Amino acid sequence: MIDTMYTVLLKETRDLLRDRGTLLVIFATPFALTLLYLVAALLLALYTLREARQGLPIALINGDQLPGLQAVLEKSRALKLVPAPPDVDDALHSGELALVLTVPEGAAAALAAGHPITLTLTVGYAGLRSDLAVTLIQSFVEDYGDQIVSERLAQHGLDPSWLKPVRLQYTSPPAEGIAAAPTLTGEALPNLLSLLFIPYLVTLWTFSGGIDMIAHLTVGEKERHTLEALLVTPADRVGLVLGKVTFSVIVSLVSAALWSLNTLPYLWIFSTTFARIGSLTGTVGLRHIGLSVVWLTLLIAPLIVMIAGLITAIGGLARSVREAGYIMTAVRLLLPALAFLVVLTVDTSPPLAIYTVPIIGVLVAMRDLWGGGIAPGLLLLTWLAAAIYAGLAIYLAAYLFSREWVLWRGL
Repeated sequence: MIDTMYTVLLKETRDLLRDRGTLLVIFATPFALTLLYLVAALLLALYTLREARQGLPIALINGDQLPGLQAVLEKSRALKLVPAPPDVDDALHSGELALVLTVPEGAAAALAAGHPITLTLTVGYAGLRSDLAVTLIQSFVEDYGDQIVSERLAQHGLDPSWLKPVRLQYTSPPAEGIAAAPTLTGEALPNLLSLLFIPYLVTLWTFSGGIDMIAHLTVGEKERHTLEALLVTPADRVGLVLGKVTFSVIVSLVSAALWSLNTLPYLWIFSTTFARIGSLTGTVGLRHIGLSVVWLTLLIAPLIVMIAGLITAIGGLARSVREAGYIMTAVRLLLPALAFLVVLTVDTSPPLAIYTVPIIGVLVAMRDLWGGGIAPGLLLLTWLAAAIYAGLAIYLAAYLFSREWVLWRGL
């Protein structure tokens, strides 16, 4: 059996190395996407810089009602105040104007009397340029409103902090056991990371590389009429399956490692950015994120093996690559949905048995890594349970490949 597995593994490896197109797609995709993201970010930055230097064209109607606001807008280098054209709607549609800010009649008198006023912001169809202008206008209007509030408070001898008598500071208990980001203070960030990244990582890593190749290694043999040649050889059926699954798992793990290296800088940027929002303090070091990726890789490795075994079994039962592809698409959509469900619904202190449930146990353990931490014993229990299920999936695939009626389906 071992000799058969080794022979099949070498055969599939040689075939992949000869297929340079597939090899390039599998292993170059993570780096190509990273370059694509960087280029997109650079183009966005250059576009924003160019528009800011030229000045986003806006029209201020009845600006004389609020000379203070008009002065604030005129000082901005990113905005360019232009006279309102006769047909404002046409200018907004054509992109001549990014937006129009209208001050209501009697605004100055209303503010002097202490009444609130409502400014009307009409946004054009200039795409990103209009969005940038809206963001700037909102900031300037808020600053102008704060300035008026400060002036009113000063007239009554009051400090601006008087408006916020109660403040909220975020804290969280120290992480216990093994945690992804032990230097974080404030539990909002780990929850946000687990909510966003666990489905992303599960889908990306589990189906990276070799999993998509399994259909071609199994049911693809039927369509290419090469399975018959394998069946008439004295090769052991179990060794045949183990060779194909081992090959796909190795390719998947290598691809997952490349994806993790690609994901690492984005996780760090995301973490350090959101750590400065609101009252959250502290930063996430790249070393801590890298350590968490190691734990995540160890957790997801048996999940990859289990999915590979199940897909191999499906490939044996399927009549065509198309049929196997539809089933794989359903599984691909099911995993992230299940991950979202686990993150949102499973209690933070679930029963011990939850960590032994197929797939769900791994997802809960991954969530705990990004949350308050997971005890080493629970992490080991989750991994052992996942490894057992992976072995059962491999056994199922080997059993199906030993049945003649399965192998001849679709031929």
